[in-house]
Amino acid sequence: MDAPALPTETDVLVVRAGPTGLAAGLALSTLGVDHVVVDTAAGVQEGSRAAGVQPRGRWRTWPGSAWRTS
Repeated sequence: MDAPALPTETDVLVVRAGPTGLAAGLALSTLGVDHVVVDTAAGVQEGSRAAGVQPRGRWRTWPGSAWRTS
């Protein structure tokens, strides 16, 4: 399957379609900015690459933590 042709002009080029790139693309769409999101992957990834909670991100939620937010 051939990749779709990219436009010759755009206001913003977002390189890499990870979480940050896709969020940037969504924000640009919401604002009506002409943009293109590109990635080297040929298609959609099946499954998750971030299915767990990292230990360093859990310290704020431990009981008795001074940084606990809820």
